[in-house]
Amino acid sequence: MNINFNGKLIPRDSFCLTLDNRAFKYADAVCETVKIVEGRILFWEAHYFQLMAAMRIFRMRIPMHFDLEFLESEIHKVILPIQKVQHVTLTVFREASPDTQNQQSAVSYLLDVKLGNDQVFENPIDNFEVEIYKDFYVSASMLSTLHTPDRHIALLAQIFVDENGYQDCLLVNEHKNVIGTTTGSLFWVKGTQIKTPPLSDGCKNDVLRNELITRIKKSALYEIEESSISPFALQHADELFKLNLETGIQPVSRYRKKNYNREVAGFLRDDILSEIL
Repeated sequence: MNINFNGKLIPRDSFCLTLDNRAFKYADAVCETVKIVEGRILFWEAHYFQLMAAMRIFRMRIPMHFDLEFLESEIHKVILPIQKVQHVTLTVFREASPDTQNQQSAVSYLLDVKLGNDQVFENPIDNFEVEIYKDFYVSASMLSTLHTPDRHIALLAQIFVDENGYQDCLLVNEHKNVIGTTTGSLFWVKGTQIKTPPLSDGCKNDVLRNELITRIKKSALYEIEESSISPFALQHADELFKLNLETGIQPVSRYRKKNYNREVAGFLRDDILSEIL
């Protein structure tokens, strides 16, 4: 399997980064992961503009040739000629500069592919218990909404999950509002009302999250709003579910002593997500 490094295909097992690579040393990089279904890049335009916005926030020099069509063609270089679902992560990082004071050097890009299976989304887990991770808080800032290699809190939270036998855990910001899980966006359901944390709380700005919000707004069955979710509100929800590119919608079955339904999550998974795809 090959990776695409600055337009060159290199065997994955022979590629290595230099010791002065800024993504490795400083997490000076932004990334987007796209889902490939039968050779199609889902939501590519949305992913592209989100990547460009992140590069501007990171004050990276965007090359003139980094247009929509160019990066799409670079993704197609690493897509395997098989009909399985694939995920391609596009990482853009600032190149090391001989002048350590120069932070405006050129950028490099790396595309790596991960194989899925024959299903667009994995089957949801029946017993999916979560807990709140309290050791560290996510900053309620714009930087927290970006996709970067800096995932210290999520990684520590995942260790907490593994050590305590949960399936995932909820992250909170410094205002003690829940902003998502270690691996996806969080949605709260009460009757026909659905809530998801706003970007201003520090949740990840995921393309699939935005697509689902847009589709629910067009539905006459539910009302959705982006508003803060307190840990106290979790106990009053009928349902909780997380959303990401790999699993799609994963219902939460239990949080502490609260057991949740999964009817709305099932409907959204079968009807709304199927329309998106």
